[in-house]
Amino acid sequence: MGGSKLNKPEIKQHVVQRLASGATHTEIAREVEIDRSAVTRFSHKPEIRELVQQEGLRLVEILPDAVQAVMDTVKSYKNIPNDDLKQREFAYKVIRDVMKTFRIYPTPFQSQTIVNIQQADNGVIAPDVLKVLKVFFDSEHEGYIDVDLGLQITE
Repeated sequence: MGGSKLNKPEIKQHVVQRLASGATHTEIAREVEIDRSAVTRFSHKPEIRELVQQEGLRLVEILPDAVQAVMDTVKSYKNIPNDDLKQREFAYKVIRDVMKTFRIYPTPFQSQTIVNIQQADNGVIAPDVLKVLKVFFDSEHEGYIDVDLGLQITE
């Protein structure tokens, strides 16, 4: 039965962490292999809401470290030796996820973010963003968009 599965400490912890990180009830239900309604009922319990809130605060506390780790990974991408495949793959995934977050991940279609910047009267892209784009497009996806957008670079 679904309710008994949610009473297992490891399942309960997983569900609380996923709720705090913004996962949908449907996603969690699939992961834990229970009915979505069981996740919904579970998430509405006052003690679970409190645990989710505490987990959310813990995530907020580590956010600056996570951002710094991502920045360090992106900045060091070009210095990773070509034969260090695991590290290159990890860095590539970090860069890809950052680009997806900002909706600038290369696809055969133009990114609406890039289109909006291009159409703005004084489009500005921060130098670090341009560096990430340049690293990514030079190494993996040359030709999807023109990274030299001719836009003003902020200092």
